[in-house]
Amino acid sequence: MSESTALAKALAAQLGDDLDRILGANESGNATEFEMVGQPTMGLELRQVAGLNAGYTQPLPPGQHSFGNNSNNPAGDAQTRPFTLIVDAENRAWLPGGERGIRLEGLPISGRVAVGKGIIDAGSARFLVAQSRPPTRRRGGGTVTTGTDTGPSGPLRQPRIRVADYVDVSPKVPPAPTTSRIRRRGKRTSDRPEPVTSGPLIDKLLEARETAVQHARSQFPDPGQLIQMALAGPDHMGHISPGDKSFGVVPIAYGDLPWSPPFDRPDRIPGPMVVAVQQHSVLASVPLTVDLLNGHLGIVGERGACLAVARQIAVALRVLSPFDTVSFALLNDEATTPDWAWLDNMPNDIGGLPILFIDGMRQVAKNGMRQMLSEADAGGAIVIDDQLHDIPSLCKTVLEIKPTGNSALLDFRRGATTTRVSTPLGFSLQTTRDIIAKL
Repeated sequence: MSESTALAKALAAQLGDDLDRILGANESGNATEFEMVGQPTMGLELRQVAGLNAGYTQPLPPGQHSFGNNSNNPAGDAQTRPFTLIVDAENRAWLPGGERGIRLEGLPISGRVAVGKGIIDAGSARFLVAQSRPPTRRRGGGTVTTGTDTGPSGPLRQPRIRVADYVDVSPKVPPAPTTSRIRRRGKRTSDRPEPVTSGPLIDKLLEARETAVQHARSQFPDPGQLIQMALAGPDHMGHISPGDKSFGVVPIAYGDLPWSPPFDRPDRIPGPMVVAVQQHSVLASVPLTVDLLNGHLGIVGERGACLAVARQIAVALRVLSPFDTVSFALLNDEATTPDWAWLDNMPNDIGGLPILFIDGMRQVAKNGMRQMLSEADAGGAIVIDDQLHDIPSLCKTVLEIKPTGNSALLDFRRGATTTRVSTPLGFSLQTTRDIIAKL
């Protein structure tokens, strides 16, 4: 067994204890800036935070619940990996473990573990278990109260972790050399120390990472929260305006981001801990965004999937920014007009950031728009197509949706292609219509 395989198994075996401690086995809910607060507890609910049916929610009464492609449950889709949730009498949700490909907070599950505030990654869909909320009503009919509707809070500044406070960094006396070679099964035994996957420093690292994960998730509402904001009325929408750093920035997928732990002296981390530290230097299941002020977006894949992502982007921009700061336009063939009927019903204004949906790269050449779209300050176009073709020549960011339902987020902005495995964010046509009807 290789060292990396042994370490992965050790980390998986320890995962239950880590998640119980860091995520909080006795907590259920993900209180972010956009979370509804001040409401009585009404049990648990499952929220789909990523996938092509994002925003779907369903109650989780005590008992066993099955999801994914082996069940008749509408959560997820045909490609979603099957998993089971068990809700106990104390309203705590558990994953029993042993289900192939299911991850919690980016880590595989080897046994029964409390879900807590973690996000369940089932491939083509990701889910959050949270406290359910009463139906949202507009002002004048029983006002709901949101936590903070002021938009993203900016960069997270975490205190430094002093390595010397958690491990012995004093110089070590090297062992005396020996000429003997002990052999087992014909191989020389290694004097390399066993990898360390736990301890006070790892605990502090996990605590800091959990803070960073929750901060990253709080920067934008998840799809369910976005729907709640729309239903709550104008007072809960339009808080990201021109001039804000997040204006024109919209989540298009959930995935993992690299993270630099705030160690004061990373060079002093003991060698046996280095691999474990690297394993935890990732923020799992956080929003992956595109900046439409500074480049075009390509969405590539099966047509229905691309349209679902386009709908989510339009709804997010409409809900998060004032109506007069974003406008929508469409470039398409007449034959595809029915696919975009929802956009005609979207409240629209003339002026502000122009978001141009382009249905197929052929429209760019057909309408002679490549030069205009290639200008340095051009941004705001969203191209959907079923083939990658030459989309990267025009779009700085491409979301390529795979037949498996997950996606690859390609970033061409830094001179080299960066690829992140992710789960796309899409709204069903019915969800989109329901939201537009309330705007």
